[in-house]
Amino acid sequence: MRLSDDELQRFDDAGYLFLPGVFSAEEAALLKHEAEVVYAMERKEVWRETSGAARTAFAAHLYNEGFRRL
Repeated sequence: MRLSDDELQRFDDAGYLFLPGVFSAEEAALLKHEAEVVYAMERKEVWRETSGAARTAFAAHLYNEGFRRL
């Protein structure tokens, strides 16, 4: 997938892109499940709030097949 000049500019301005329709409902559900799997892991890449709730996970593509394929 190549981004258009407009998409690149929006990314530069906002730091993210919203791309509706890129993934099917089934693909989105699979990635949601894989995110839950990653957030349940006790890894140094999974940063947690003081409450223990996962805040973010770095480099999930290195240790999760779903995100590797993404």
